[in-house]
Amino acid sequence: MKAAHLGLQSALEMRRHSTGTKLAADRKSLAWTLTYRAPDKTLETAEVDATHNRIVSALEKALPVVVRR
Repeated sequence: MKAAHLGLQSALEMRRHSTGTKLAADRKSLAWTLTYRAPDKTLETAEVDATHNRIVSALEKALPVVVRR
């Protein structure tokens, strides 16, 4: 996950990991918090949304993941 090339600083934190009974045996649920910052300005919602969507798309292409929306 590189938001730096977009001029944003980012932080990634795992919040929850679950393999509960509602999931198939080969599945797990992960919850992440992504934090975006720009050192020189207040970010607009559209900037954060665009960056977030690029990151999610890259993860979906690179890994066998399903992102719940």
